[in-house]
Amino acid sequence: MIYSQISKKNFQKNFDKIEFYQYSYKKDITMKLKLYAEETFTTTLTRERVIIDTDNYPELEGMDEDQISDYIDEHVWDMKPTEDGIYSSLGEELSDQSSYDEHIGGDETTFYVESI
Repeated sequence: MIYSQISKKNFQKNFDKIEFYQYSYKKDITMKLKLYAEETFTTTLTRERVIIDTDNYPELEGMDEDQISDYIDEHVWDMKPTEDGIYSSLGEELSDQSSYDEHIGGDETTFYVESI
């Protein structure tokens, strides 16, 4: 194999030329772009509370409040409602309660660019 040796000075000089040509080439290219904005809002709706008696939910026996909260998050749609015959699950019962507080916030705007 034959290697050509180029001094650092010559290499930098040639590299600068290449950079200049690439810059000039890129500068002459025109593009059409499609721009759009996307807005995101967070709506928080708080519903009336449902009171449960843990004696009616043996699966919650021996759990502390954090464990119960985690369990309900994972199983609310499988748990029996407090009012049998009206709802099919505790999750459905909670979702059907009247709302008493609504908050819209956390707005965020993101801008996007797409080439055409």
